[in-house]
Amino acid sequence: MKKTLKTLVIIILLILISCGKNSDKTKSNNQEKTIEKNVVKQEKNPSKEVTYDITTKKEDIGKTVTVEKGETYYVLEKENISIPYDFEIGKYEVTNKEFVTFLNKYKVLEDGTFNGKPIFDITSKHCQIGYNGKEFFIKPWKDNKGRDIDLSDYPVMLVHWYGAITYCNWLSEKNGLDKVYDETNWTDIKDDEIIKKNGYRLPTKNEWAYAMQGGIKSNGAKFAGNDNPSEVAWYEDTSMADGNSSLSTREKDGITRGTMPVGLLKPNSLGIYDMIGNVWEWTNTDFNEGEILLGGCWSNGKLNRFFWLYEVIGYTGFNFGFRIIKTK
Repeated sequence: MKKTLKTLVIIILLILISCGKNSDKTKSNNQEKTIEKNVVKQEKNPSKEVTYDITTKKEDIGKTVTVEKGETYYVLEKENISIPYDFEIGKYEVTNKEFVTFLNKYKVLEDGTFNGKPIFDITSKHCQIGYNGKEFFIKPWKDNKGRDIDLSDYPVMLVHWYGAITYCNWLSEKNGLDKVYDETNWTDIKDDEIIKKNGYRLPTKNEWAYAMQGGIKSNGAKFAGNDNPSEVAWYEDTSMADGNSSLSTREKDGITRGTMPVGLLKPNSLGIYDMIGNVWEWTNTDFNEGEILLGGCWSNGKLNRFFWLYEVIGYTGFNFGFRIIKTK
């Protein structure tokens, strides 16, 4: 009888161990499937593990979204903005892949200059683009876990205002449109004149704000269609009680930070991504002998404020990028 009981206990223990192993295996398979689905999971506590896709190739990178004319209420400045014409704006910020293609096709010099003007800062240690003696290329990179990642779909950064407008001219030429900017005397074009041009260019401050808010399709939310910035923007809260840029690829003070691939978070009501956070975006609107940048960036503190700055045209920052626009 005792032998029978012992045998029964052993069998039960073996069954329980087997079930535990199967449960762990199922749990592991479910975790792998979650990663394979390329889902970005946002957590309120930034210290928790967050799954994000770093290899997605989006077929619509480079495409634009049509923004219909009309009036909208710009929540951050508490004012109405009226745009009397339709325009097209980049669905995403310009990526490293797009910018490298431009650099190699438009005969930008290996030091990152064109016609005597700086296009981007290739000398910065943060620069994700290099030159191998023959052509520009995207540098190999690793994420915070030491994994090799492809920076092709990351927003280009360290771009000068000259670099942004020269890219726009190249894109216009490529698509059979008139170049908007003069590359010989590099004169600034006022907002009321530039909207009459038919080529690619940078948005005016009002065009950018109108598009960010959602135009006539605005839902009244503060941050690109959402009142929770973590759902639409890569940014850093200085208190680290919120924010999500600590999950990306740049390290400072022992905390991993940086830009993220375009289009991983939610778009606004017009289907435009990353208008808040990730990289600052150059505009065509001048201020104090500089040009305004909008949208904040990954290294911003709380975004619950008026997020814009201006920079002298001949300078750049490691978190300066841009997106394109065209009057329709």
